[in-house]
Amino acid sequence: MRLAAEGAAVAILDIDAAGSATIVEKIRGQGGRAIAIETDVSNFDSVEGSVAQLHKEFGRLDVAINNAGMGGAFHSIVDIPLPQWTSTIAINLTGVFHCLRAELPIMSAQGAARS
Repeated sequence: MRLAAEGAAVAILDIDAAGSATIVEKIRGQGGRAIAIETDVSNFDSVEGSVAQLHKEFGRLDVAINNAGMGGAFHSIVDIPLPQWTSTIAINLTGVFHCLRAELPIMSAQGAARS
């Protein structure tokens, strides 16, 4: 909301399409420019397609805030269910990698990416 209020066009890439749509409606209701793209950050093809879509829509990608993450019930290492561990790692760590891998070539081509 703050970025949109400052004049940025905002793309929300999230697996929660309904939640993203609600935020986009609020931004647009305040005169901002925003889109929501349903994206599974644990799947590179999903991320790559979504980033290409936002780039096509806005023509640029200047800032990326890759903050997808999930929590869950806390367990000791010996008690955590393996599917929960795998899902958490896929979203919280690999998801950020997928996003950066799709975003940085676009930003670099624009001269916006810094290493």
